[in-house]
Amino acid sequence: MSIRPTVKSDPELVLRIKALNLHRDQTPFFQKPRGPQENCKWNSRNSNRDSQGFNQQGQRGQAFRPRTNRRPQTPPAPKTQDSMGLESKVEAWNRSEKAWKPRKTFQTSSNPLQSKAKEIRGLLNKITPTTFGELTEKFLAENVFKNGQLLPLVVDNIFDKAVEEPSYCPLYSDLVACQVQEESVNRSKHFLISVLSRCQKTFEAESRIAFKEKLEGLKKEIQDADDEKTKKLLQENIAKAQLKERRRVMGNIGLIAQLYRNKLVSLKILNLCIATLLKTHEESRKSDEESLECAIKLI
Repeated sequence: MSIRPTVKSDPELVLRIKALNLHRDQTPFFQKPRGPQENCKWNSRNSNRDSQGFNQQGQRGQAFRPRTNRRPQTPPAPKTQDSMGLESKVEAWNRSEKAWKPRKTFQTSSNPLQSKAKEIRGLLNKITPTTFGELTEKFLAENVFKNGQLLPLVVDNIFDKAVEEPSYCPLYSDLVACQVQEESVNRSKHFLISVLSRCQKTFEAESRIAFKEKLEGLKKEIQDADDEKTKKLLQENIAKAQLKERRRVMGNIGLIAQLYRNKLVSLKILNLCIATLLKTHEESRKSDEESLECAIKLI
């Protein structure tokens, strides 16, 4: 037998409940009814009304829509019959037997010697004071002095680089010294002899005589030319040839001086070069200023 606790009723609360006219079995207005769908106050009509954008006062308002920064993506345009028909007509062309090939590929495949010389020339182009040690090791690993056909090509490349870039001439001279020291282990001097022969050939008077003959031929062409435009073009060619020859001679003198610094050229040869230059200057009645300038540079 359960004993219910006695609760004292509040007369004011009872009067308020009676005023509201509520019954004990009646469902409060704030509770959702549990009847069938037709008796439900939250039917689809009210939900549609709320979804259409009605506010709390029953007035039509603007429905809430989340913002987005994405632009609508347009689908790709379908291919037309013309484009589809064009694609179906494309066929692969047959490669001709005499098709053009790049010069680099042609040289690499046909002449391995020229390809190797070009590879070493690319290595020489990258030599700087910071990369000298690393690239010198790669150059020495080629063992150029052991290949009689590759040796003159590499020596010409080194000579041209030293002549065309006087500021890097000391680096190329140091490279020659490293190669000579590496070659001396095998008691061989092929590399040094090739370098000195190239310098001697450029220094000798025969090369200067050949250049003077070429210069006289260009001057004769200017006298025989009737067109002023042709004469002007020949004069420009003479100026370019003189500048190139001067650069070649002065660059060769600089290389000889740097080889002497590395003790690859003896003092006897250096004195002989200076005496030859001064003699050439005296024989030209002091008109050959280039020989005097070269002698001063060696001194």
